[in-house]
Amino acid sequence: MSEDISLLEFPCEIQVKVFGETSDLFIFEVEKIFKSFYGLGGYKVSQRDSANKKFMSLSITVNAQSRDQIDEVYRHLAKCSHVKLAL
Repeated sequence: MSEDISLLEFPCEIQVKVFGETSDLFIFEVEKIFKSFYGLGGYKVSQRDSANKKFMSLSITVNAQSRDQIDEVYRHLAKCSHVKLAL
């Protein structure tokens, strides 16, 4: 048997970094995922453009209620065609 060992104690504040090509659609799709889990005001977003402005990163801070919740967010991000990488 393996135990689920986590360094996080829930609920906790966590930051998710999401990378993709610079576009309004990328931002819209990522925010749509976070809205579905955390509601309209349940997250904070900051964005940063790459040097050539072709790519951008979104840093999204949320108050995660459980590991399952944050795992599900990552699953949705992985399915999004506009997301290149999520950390």
